[in-house]
Parts: sequence; C-alpha cells; structure tokens
Amino acid sequence: MTKNRFTALMAALLCMLYWRWAAAEGQEDTRAFRYRYVSIDSALPTGFDFFAEPINIINNGNVYLNAWTCTESSCAPSIASYRNGTATILHQNAQSISVNNHGVIGGSVVLDPVLFIEQAALFDRGTVTRIPRMQGEFTSQVIRITDSCIALVRWFDASFEQEHYYLYQNGRVTLLDFGGRQAAFLDVNNKGIVAGSLSDEAGVERAFRLNPFSGQLTLLPPLPTEPMSRGQAINNASEVLGYSFVPGALERIGVWRGKYFLTYFVEGTPQFPTVSNRLLWNNAGLIIITRTSSSDMYSYLVPRPGTRLNLADLADTLPRWTLISDINERGDIVGVGGSSYFNIENTFLLERVRDGR
Repeated sequence: MTKNRFTALMAALLCMLYWRWAAAEGQEDTRAFRYRYVSIDSALPTGFDFFAEPINIINNGNVYLNAWTCTESSCAPSIASYRNGTATILHQNAQSISVNNHGVIGGSVVLDPVLFIEQAALFDRGTVTRIPRMQGEFTSQVIRITDSCIALVRWFDASFEQEHYYLYQNGRVTLLDFGGRQAAFLDVNNKGIVAGSLSDEAGVERAFRLNPFSGQLTLLPPLPTEPMSRGQAINNASEVLGYSFVPGALERIGVWRGKYFLTYFVEGTPQFPTVSNRLLWNNAGLIIITRTSSSDMYSYLVPRPGTRLNLADLADTLPRWTLISDINERGDIVGVGGSSYFNIENTFLLERVRDGR
C-alpha cells in the first residue's frame, strides 16, 4: 500500500469515527435535555385578556410576565407571577421587563395608558420605587435588573429621536456614553459592565463591552471572514455572547472572551440555513437561538460548541413557531408561540425533566 493511499484511508477512518462520535454525543445531549410543556395561558386571571412578552423565569422557577386588559381606546398591563398552575397579579398599571433572582422586578409604572407614558420603576415584595426622572425625560423603563440590583434604564425625550441610557443603583446614576453610536441589545452584569451592539452612521455593527465607571469602551471585532459583529448578552465573567456575521447570510454564534471570539455554532449555511436575530444564555453556558426567520420558525438549544438541538425535538409538545424569552440556571425556558410566524397564540413554560421527574 502506498503512503498516499494509507494516508487517505486513515483520514477516511478518522472522519467516520468523528461523525459516529458526534452522532453519539448528539444523542446523549438529546437525552440530557428533555422538556415538559406547560401552558401558562390556562392560568390567566379573570378580567384579563391575555399574557404577553417579556417573560422571565428566575432560578427558583417563578415566572414573571404581564397580564393585559384592553378597552376600545387603550390597553394596560399588570405585573403577574406564575407558579404551579396559578398566576397572581402583583402590581396594576405597571409593566415587568426584567427580574433578578431575588425577585426584584425592573420595569415601569404606566402614567398614561392612552399615550403609554411610563416611568422607570423597581418592584420588590409590594414596594414600588419610582426612579427619579431625568431632565427632559418623557418616558422611561428599567430594561435590565441584575442580582446585584443594578438597573439599566432606557429613556426618551418628547421627540423620540434618540434613546438614552444610564445605570441606577441605590440612588446613584451613572450615564452611559457610546461615543455617538446607536446602541441596541443592551445587557449588564453584576459588576455593572455593559455589552451589546453599536452602529455607526454607515450602519456597520460592532459588539462592544463598556465599563461605565472608567469610561473604557472596547469594540469586539468579528472574525476576519465576516464584516460585522453584534453583542447580545454579557455574563458575570464579562464574556459577551453574540454574532460574527454577514448580514442576511452566514452567522457565527459565539462568545468573546476578552477580544477573542470562540465559535459555538455556524448557521446561514447550506447545511444549516437558519438565520436568527436573538440569542439568550444562562450562567451555566446554555445558549438559546431564537427569533428565526419565517422559513425556519424553530428555536434551538446550544449546550456546547458544535451542537445545536431543536427545542421541538426535546419537548413533549411545542407550537410550530416559537419565540423564547428567558432561560434560568436549571435550564427551564419560557416563551410564546403559535401555528404561524409571529402569530402569538400560546404562552408557555418548558420545564426541564431530570432523573425521571
């Protein structure tokens, strides 16, 4: 046998063994991640019309979301909690957007339900703290609340021409400066480090990490093979989840550790044609791919680099289209779905099943 033929045979053998190993690993992942579908809609309290996003699930399994009532002229939210088949209204004329693992809710008080003017607020066991309005503020919301009780606040003036952001903790305000760029997909960790995506006037996106206390802004580059990057979330180690991508085409999903991008999964390819717009994760490193295109409509779990699992294959039932809102440390998931693209018919909890329970 010639050396070249021997090398080719060994390569083929190794390739076959690799794919058998990958298939076995994928089967093991499928067995490890099994979910029980629980309808939250069935717990809608009397007098309310529907539940709606955003939905949050904290580590003790409590779910927080908004129950809405509508008249001919307006709709008003109330903050609700859900547990074991029962939904309880916590605050009326208020909206929940983010919840930390101590049960502190960040959101807003609705000042005018017709114009939907809001004031950023924190809700903690019956106590409502309205965050003082900024000069020129027209409406505001807490969009993130960390376990260290740092609130990320977004506000607008009456023109609605530009979003403004700051951090709020114990009465202290720290303004966020993005250097004149447009910010999106903002998140904050327990240290107050902010991450997300910035766009310049030409529409070029860059993921970033910002230390608002020192003012240090770090742009996180895409890989050399892609023109843009987009940050989606930050964990307590200041690692940033996001995309290195070609708009509307190839998308590398991964994590920036420092400025180094580690790829977890590649989509937008002939083998995996999914194109998505939203990533979530928990501190255990489980990544959710969601807000996929109308040609896909599924949501996915990435438990480790190189492996993507369709949630529809892991749950006992699931709507055809899904949009996932949150995942806790245990791996429980909440979201909405329906029979067709962006047709919200169902609000659900996917309860992770372990050890036969």
